[in-house]
Amino acid sequence: FFFIAGLPITWLHYRNAKLGTLLLVFLSLASTVLTAWFIIDKDLSVNVIAGKPYDEYINLVYGKPYCRIPAYLIGVATNWLVRSLERREVMHGRGVRTPGERAAAIAVLLVTLLVMLVVIFVPALNYEIPWTVAQSALFVSLSRPCW
Repeated sequence: FFFIAGLPITWLHYRNAKLGTLLLVFLSLASTVLTAWFIIDKDLSVNVIAGKPYDEYINLVYGKPYCRIPAYLIGVATNWLVRSLERREVMHGRGVRTPGERAAAIAVLLVTLLVMLVVIFVPALNYEIPWTVAQSALFVSLSRPCW
């Protein structure tokens, strides 16, 4: 699904970069909203011991490509960004040379690690005090793109 979905988006981006990027953002936002709507409409839970709501979550959201595509589209956009930087002769791999660059690199690393830890460990909070449907929808729809 992702390979097929990526072809027209990439084709459009190389024909018209702004329109391709707009389509990519629109599809990502539409998928995120659709995922949140599924969680809210079906009263689904990400709590792995919840039984039926969790089973429905797996069947309706977790395994469906239209709910997973934002993470794929972030990868597509990253490729476009790297190619755009290379065209402007901003090359990767030169390393961090100044104290400001080092501080920025460390800050990005720390934020990235924090997001990863939140995505991994926050669902554990769902066991003692069950999340509301809105909390589940927010976590599920945003955790994959953040990851």
